[in-house]
Amino acid sequence: MSSNTSNLSCGNITEYTPAIGVQEVVHISLQSLIFCFGLAGNLILLSIIVSQRNLRTTPNLFISNLAVADCIYLLLFVPCDIASNFGLQLPTVFCKTLYFCRILTVGVSVYTLLAMAIDRCLAITRPLSTLKSSRPNLVPRLGLGAIWLLATALAVPYAVGSHIETNLHQLPHGNCLAVRSCFPFPREWGSGYSRAMRILKLLAYYAVPGLLTVLFYGLMAGRLLRSARQHGQANSSTAGHAEGRRKLAKLVLCLALVFFIAWGPDHAITLYFFMAKQVSGSFLRFKMIAKLLPSAYSASNPVTLCIISKRFRAHFLQVITCGRRAVNEGGTTGAGTQYRSGAGYRTGRAGRNSTALLTSVAVVARRQLLLKRQFRCCQFAAMAGGNPATTEKQRTDREHIAHFFSVL
Repeated sequence: MSSNTSNLSCGNITEYTPAIGVQEVVHISLQSLIFCFGLAGNLILLSIIVSQRNLRTTPNLFISNLAVADCIYLLLFVPCDIASNFGLQLPTVFCKTLYFCRILTVGVSVYTLLAMAIDRCLAITRPLSTLKSSRPNLVPRLGLGAIWLLATALAVPYAVGSHIETNLHQLPHGNCLAVRSCFPFPREWGSGYSRAMRILKLLAYYAVPGLLTVLFYGLMAGRLLRSARQHGQANSSTAGHAEGRRKLAKLVLCLALVFFIAWGPDHAITLYFFMAKQVSGSFLRFKMIAKLLPSAYSASNPVTLCIISKRFRAHFLQVITCGRRAVNEGGTTGAGTQYRSGAGYRTGRAGRNSTALLTSVAVVARRQLLLKRQFRCCQFAAMAGGNPATTEKQRTDREHIAHFFSVL
């Protein structure tokens, strides 16, 4: 714990206790709602990806990593932020843990989004290289490990330097007010260290990943435009694969946009502290909004997935309604469709296969009956004689019909 007395002469020192007004009540209420809905949504998202084998793809592996980081942020930062409004003083260990986990989860989120942009760029610009890999999930898993290691390394200075700092403010009659806060930069390390860390945070967690994401999406857009001009007459299968890649790229783009919009005000505060000489009242109101937006982002990914992806929306509805809304193979919900798990799905699939087989047998039998009638008509016409040209055509028809029966 450090203290900044600024050479004040204090008679009585009073601990600061924040007053809970309308703004604080609104802030606490919003943070509580974000905590409940965000934690529930991310846990449901993780359970869906883990339980559904057909959802264990590379993009969903990255999405589950985002959900893990969001859960850590919600579990650690949001309750501490709510407690700070009631004047609860956290020990130094919690101060270090809080800053470390906050910076760690931000790094994991931003670098996971960058990895998703790289993955989608490779899938669109070099689709054959992704298909040649014998172990396609190995590289994404190694990438996730590297992301966690990099984010941990960048967050270690915050764990080392974070501390409880006490600032004294002069009151009338020679008294002082002591304000305790968790501060990430020790004053004994100098002001140059705090400036360098703020610039590093802005570059490493916002500016550089944002520019790289824009670059990769620019490459994707150029590739899609060239592909649309070159393969205007592509078959339905190729068009379907291209449309699937475009939809997935749009989903990743939306997740990245939400992140950079939510964390933009927080980095704007970093620049403000770096350049401004004094803090105004409007800045404090802006700071309250800036503290809410990152928490809202941690709860926004399940909502974004439900809005954009029909498959995730169907699975979320199935979980929320406790299985009463079934999920069919197309990713939509319906009352009479068997869910793709367990004996119900196997029974439904067997019934559909049996119906399709009976329909095929009926079609073949009807075709045989029509061809037999045509064969008899040709025989009667041949016995009755007639035009030589007509007889030749009937003979050709008989040969075709006989060949059909021989291959059935």
